[in-house]
Formats: sequence, structure tokens, C-alpha cells
Amino acid sequence: MHIQKLSQNPSEISYTGRKIPRYLYHLTSKKAYNSMLSDGFLKMGKDDFFGQGVFSFELSNFFKRWRTSRDWGNTSLMNKLINRISIFNKSAVILKIPTAKINTDELVVRSQNKVLSIFHNDKLPAFSDMQLFLSQKRAAGMDEGEASVLAAKKFFPNFMPHFTSGVPAKYSKILKQRKQALEYIYPHHISMDIVQKIGEVDLEALVHSKNYNPAKPMHSIFSKLLEGTPEAKAAEFLDC
Repeated sequence: MHIQKLSQNPSEISYTGRKIPRYLYHLTSKKAYNSMLSDGFLKMGKDDFFGQGVFSFELSNFFKRWRTSRDWGNTSLMNKLINRISIFNKSAVILKIPTAKINTDELVVRSQNKVLSIFHNDKLPAFSDMQLFLSQKRAAGMDEGEASVLAAKKFFPNFMPHFTSGVPAKYSKILKQRKQALEYIYPHHISMDIVQKIGEVDLEALVHSKNYNPAKPMHSIFSKLLEGTPEAKAAEFLDC
């Protein structure tokens, strides 16, 4: 079972208290959301490691753990996600997915810390060789994602099962106890009949408004994005 790969001592893992979040959230652009409405589905996206899937997060874990960490080069994952959306469209949309409406036996979760740390942990034995390999592939014109997959396969093959498969979502509590940033992945399109749009924000307009605090950009964005929802309370505690 893949869950055993998360610990050097599987006997220390507690299998009690299995719990899948009641709701998952998906952040996307307004352009992509309009396309979903037209198609009738929240469609699977592409990930260099995992492949196809609907990628989502639990809101409390997102706010607590998708921040700045050495595991991903001291950048903010939350900020990177917002920036990626703004490339395609200036308006961001957040969607709410009730897990009771999907087949949770097929829902998996993976640790962003586990996936990304190998590219930033200079204490790993093969780190220097991997960085050289990545530089050479990038210089040859290879896409960064494709180069990263090749590097992981070549230098850290034991990590690949977690990258490409994750673990069953019912074990997410174990990863949360380890203070990991979690990403949930569903291997099917999800009908828009069960997906609720709970917020939208024009990022460009917000940045130029009095409601934007440049010292706390994520607080400004998510406070506006979740305005008027029960989830808005969680955004109040964002200090970044």
C-alpha cells in the first residue's frame, strides 16, 4: 500500500480516525469556469507527475500550509496558484465540491512537501547531480515540468509512487498531522450539477482598490473571493 512509503517505520502509522473532508475547493479562472458551464463538467487538468485529474484542496489546509516553505524554494504555493490563474484571465473563481457526491474510493491525496522537496533539499545525496541534469535539459529546450519528471525518475525513483499515485484520501489525516500541504486529486470529470461557485474576484481591479493591502495580498484576495460565505471566516486569519 502506498501509504507505507510515507514513513520509514510503517508500524508507527495510525490507521484510526480516517476522515475525508466534507468539501474540497478548486480555484480557476473565470474563462475556464465559463468553459466548464458550457461543457457541463469540471474537467480534469494535466499535471506533469500525476497526469490527468481534478486537482483541489481543503480550505483550512490550504490557508495553513500552502504558504512559504523551504520545501518549495521559499516561495508561496498560494501565491503561485493565483499567479498561474492571472496569466490566463484577470478574474479568479473558487468552486466548492461536496465529497459526498463523488466516489471517494477513487479520490487520492498527495503531499506537496513530499513532491517538491527533492528539488530544493540540497542535503539529498544526488541533489547536485540532479540540478546539473535539470540545467542541461532546460538549456536543450525541454519544458520545466517534463525535465523535472525525468530528473525525479532518474535520481529519486523511490519517490515516484507518491508523485504519480498519491495515497487514498481516507488517509489524509495522517498527512495533516505531519503539517503537510495537501493536494486532492480525482481521476474523473465532475458534473457541474454538484459544483457550486462560491466566489469571484477581478484580481486587477482589486489590486487597484482600497480593499487591497500589499502587505497581505493573499488576505486581500481571499477575503474578497470568499466574501459573504461561511468560508470567509477562515480567510480572516490569513496574515500573508
